[in-house]
Amino acid sequence: MTRPSRLVSLAALALATAACGPEPAAPPASATARAAFLTAAAGETSGRHLVSFTSAGAAPAGFVDAVARLGGRVELADEALGFVAVSGLSPAAAGRLAQSRGVLAVEEEPVLLAAPAASVEAVEAEGVSADAGAIAANPAAAFFYTRGFQWNMKAIGADRLWAAGVFGAPSTRIAILDTGLDYTYVDLAGRVDLGRSTDLVGEADSIAKYVGAGRHPISDLNGHGTHVGSTAASNGLVVGGVATGVSLVGVKVCTMRGLCPVGAVLSGMRYAADVGARVANMSLGGSFGKAGTKGLVALINRTINHASRKGTLLVVSAGNSSTDLDHDGDGFKAYCSASSVLCVSATGPTGLAATGPFVNPDAFALYSNFGRSAVDLAAPGGNYILDAAGQPVSLAPVWAACSRTTLRYASSSPTPTTPVTGRSCNTGTFIAGFIGTSMAAPHASGVAALLSERLGSPAQVKAALLQGAADLGEPGTDPYYGKGRLDAAAALLGS
Repeated sequence: MTRPSRLVSLAALALATAACGPEPAAPPASATARAAFLTAAAGETSGRHLVSFTSAGAAPAGFVDAVARLGGRVELADEALGFVAVSGLSPAAAGRLAQSRGVLAVEEEPVLLAAPAASVEAVEAEGVSADAGAIAANPAAAFFYTRGFQWNMKAIGADRLWAAGVFGAPSTRIAILDTGLDYTYVDLAGRVDLGRSTDLVGEADSIAKYVGAGRHPISDLNGHGTHVGSTAASNGLVVGGVATGVSLVGVKVCTMRGLCPVGAVLSGMRYAADVGARVANMSLGGSFGKAGTKGLVALINRTINHASRKGTLLVVSAGNSSTDLDHDGDGFKAYCSASSVLCVSATGPTGLAATGPFVNPDAFALYSNFGRSAVDLAAPGGNYILDAAGQPVSLAPVWAACSRTTLRYASSSPTPTTPVTGRSCNTGTFIAGFIGTSMAAPHASGVAALLSERLGSPAQVKAALLQGAADLGEPGTDPYYGKGRLDAAAALLGS
């Protein structure tokens, strides 16, 4: 297989991200609102240290006092996994703490990202009923699906599942480890298990400040998590999701800026397994060097083993940096470098016609990471549309729900941190168009959740997904598509 061409121009990338140029397949709209998403610089850390212990369990006796004497403070503790996150340590203090009894390692805490590769303007859906009694059992009746814009659901055969009545049961849970969920959005109303949902980054004060009192702390101030969640499971009023009957559990491990401290992510993985989620979707990622991170790698393996024992399949996005994961040197790609997870790369159309159809929806996405040793499966994530000179002029995005509590940020600074007055998508029922491997992963999570109702273990679910995949690229395992593009109909219907 010839390697897909890669985007190399930062100016061109900025053009695509802003969605300048024609958008021939954009749904009709009377109003639009641009959503701003922030990303961290490569290698950014949280300012905290992760202290991993030699075995799972509570911190050794006297540990908290030792931290305090060194000027630090324990901010997050996970006894089940055997680690704490500590703030306020100087490098010298961290070195001294590493010599404590029962401590495996003291390492700077990396920050992962939850962000699309690019986005287009959000679009309002007019005339969509919010009446819970009007929620259709068939997502093929969804407002935007019927208008032909959800190429992604057709690409994986989700419409064939719906026609066959395969929707899933409320007792089947998908944990969305992300920026939160807008559980009031019509496609997620009644779909989110708020009793099991939790916030592990502490955004209650921000929600009260920018949204108002009384909201659940998993309210989504960023928008990424809501988009991801509604792709995996949706009521099917505005956009069709893979499943309509399963429940979502919001596990907020990323801040409103889309920054995901690794400690929160690890605790989120463990939490998802402990509350009985059959699938945990992790549309987030980043990379760190393996050298000097023995404690972190040990924690990741400990967490993944815990999830597997509990019966939870971890579905992770491959990443958006066009990186060859087979030749990434000392890099640990969280979490595709880990065993037992399902790593998903992205596909998307290379062209759009004014009235359809989408051109080559199974093309490998230009931004997606790849690698035969890492990628298990490909799924729709959207793509850049290139001109004759190979420059991006538009996007073919995945459309999904836009959180009505998404904050806007001032655009005058390249790295704004303070929300400004006004929010995107809060004036009506909007959908957002994103591209990224973040968008690919929840397609696989939705199908995996439906398979988990028939199969007994995460390994069996993963095997069924791979066996049912549409073999694309090189025969067998391909560096771009893995075992192939996700095929929901083949995995669940056998055809």
